[in-house]
Amino acid sequence: MPAATAIGAALLAFGPPAVFFFGFIAPRSQLLIMSILAAFVWVVAITIAGVVWVAIPPLQEATALHLPVAVLFQEAARWCLGRIHVSAETYVVQLMPAADSMAWNDLSVALAAGSGFGIVHAVTMHGGAIVASAGPSSGGPPACSVPLGLQSGAQAFMVAVAHLALMVVAFDIARSVSGRTVGAMADRPGRPATASAVGVEVDVPRSAVLSAAARWAGVVVLHLLWALPSLAAASSAFGCEGALIGQALATMLAVVWAWRVAADPFYEPRQRAARADAIAEAERARRLREAEAAAAADREAAASAAGARRRGGAGQPEEEEAAAGAPGAAA
Repeated sequence: MPAATAIGAALLAFGPPAVFFFGFIAPRSQLLIMSILAAFVWVVAITIAGVVWVAIPPLQEATALHLPVAVLFQEAARWCLGRIHVSAETYVVQLMPAADSMAWNDLSVALAAGSGFGIVHAVTMHGGAIVASAGPSSGGPPACSVPLGLQSGAQAFMVAVAHLALMVVAFDIARSVSGRTVGAMADRPGRPATASAVGVEVDVPRSAVLSAAARWAGVVVLHLLWALPSLAAASSAFGCEGALIGQALATMLAVVWAWRVAADPFYEPRQRAARADAIAEAERARRLREAEAAAAADREAAASAAGARRRGGAGQPEEEEAAAGAPGAAA
């Protein structure tokens, strides 16, 4: 029976994320690379958090600060991923065929990054407990009436979904403070952006920065709301049932927020404006390279012609001397 519970918990935890990963992300190489990068960034973030715990002795004793520190480092890593996506979009589009570049948009890239973030988090933090639930000691804490495997499986599934949703919000925040996107949307309030505004990069207004900071604080708080019930699960007053309910509510809040972001009328126009700008910038870069190559070829041709003229000018006196000496030799 414990083995069956562990198998069911594993299917609950990793079944839906695996279907999403292999059905949507794996067939698209660029999204697969982004997912792997996100998983690596999460590992780096949690490793740095561990180093900080070891390097600062007071943190080792302050158990209540362990989760907030880990959350802060994870959210810093999430912000870095969003900025990397926005900054590198032009270069990525340059390297992609036109058909593949259509899959590189904020929503699909955010889902790929969130999948990598969430799956590695679920496997690292909850995979061991799911495997252990197949053994003879498969019971949870005394205050918990839910089997350990089922509890860990539910938490792993919810953390994967929460990371997907929070990554969608985070990438939208990173896009909103991009000077290029602000420039593309600046002259068309209340209506979608078009490609006519591409190439415009302006200073981000202070209001946009403050709004992005407030939204980012909301992401951090929501992540904390998801993580903190884990500390309370050991409490007999709260129990693991209360922790699971709290985490489920936090997950639903994250999903609703991501849904509202994706349903915003300006969500797709912002992407189209940024995509048009990236394509236009890639085209300008290509034309600049072609112009530089043509100029280099012209300079090389001019240098070759000048060298030929110099060689021709140096050889002419010798020919004249040879021609002048020929009659004397004949005489």
